[in-house]
Amino acid sequence: MKILYISFSKIPSQTANSIQVMQMSKAFHENDHEIILIAKNNSKININPFDYYGLESSFKLIRINVPNIKFNWIIYTLFIIPRMFYYRPNIIFSRDSFSALIATILRFNVIFEAHSIAFGRDNLIYKLLFKMNRLKLIVVISKVLKSLILSNYPKMKKKIIVAPDAVSHSWF
Repeated sequence: MKILYISFSKIPSQTANSIQVMQMSKAFHENDHEIILIAKNNSKININPFDYYGLESSFKLIRINVPNIKFNWIIYTLFIIPRMFYYRPNIIFSRDSFSALIATILRFNVIFEAHSIAFGRDNLIYKLLFKMNRLKLIVVISKVLKSLILSNYPKMKKKIIVAPDAVSHSWF
């Protein structure tokens, strides 16, 4: 299966989310999926990301330079849209709610990985995203988060699963 994995993480970085997306991409590849990871470029660290994380270059990594301005999440998604059509994935796995919403509107099948309940801009985005037929699954990182999301969106019960994050403590 071809998976386009969208993350708002800066790569490379020592943040847990950047380590997690690289490890997830590796795991997808090890399970015989073709993986294309899209992440923000961290221009402050000038090293090959695969070397930085101690990984083999076993999947495609696209790093996008995004200006550090207000609403950069919209600009980031605009940079990603052409890649959605170019790669034509079987599924888009997104850790970013706005990118996930746009992908469903563009008729791509989406798995959304939620790390928090909706607040701020995400209130409206979650409401719209959770109504989309192309949203195939919601992955949350804890049972508590699943309960909180289901308290606001009970119709999502059949589409939500718990998959806790795991990061090796050797990185820290």
